[in-house]
Amino acid sequence: MSGAHQIHFRGYHDDWELECAVQDTFIQAFSATARQSYDGINPFGPYIKTIARNRVISNLRSEQREARRRRELSAQPPREPTTTPEREAMQKQLRQLVARFVGGLPGPYRQFYELRYGQDLNLMETARRLGITRMKARIREQKLRKRFLAYLRHRGFGPGQAALLLSLLLCPGG
Repeated sequence: MSGAHQIHFRGYHDDWELECAVQDTFIQAFSATARQSYDGINPFGPYIKTIARNRVISNLRSEQREARRRRELSAQPPREPTTTPEREAMQKQLRQLVARFVGGLPGPYRQFYELRYGQDLNLMETARRLGITRMKARIREQKLRKRFLAYLRHRGFGPGQAALLLSLLLCPGG
């Protein structure tokens, strides 16, 4: 045995999540900011374990916030739709706008959109189904949002309108 130790963090449900967490930890540990803040005098092991611990805590908090949000949404009574012909026409146009945007996406982004927003999967499950890390999924999500905002700006929407339409992109059932 080479003297390696196994560390187990509670909160990861399977090997895939743990592998993503380890990769995210090393990405963060070797980022320019982290390399500059590490003094090189103290042992590296405790330093990287601290980064890993903080990532675990951050991920657990994120999952708790998402679970709380879903519970709150499911506990709310369904709202009575107040539809008018004008509102229905506007909603139809907005759905078409989002559908054209999604239809014009390259395959990986379209697949990401369908899993993340069409099937309402969380980021980790979306990453798992795509066979990518959680960090790559997060980056893909950020790029998708930027693409949509650029798409809207190109079509003459202002910043306030673009933010509203971005929320429609992220809630396609509405």
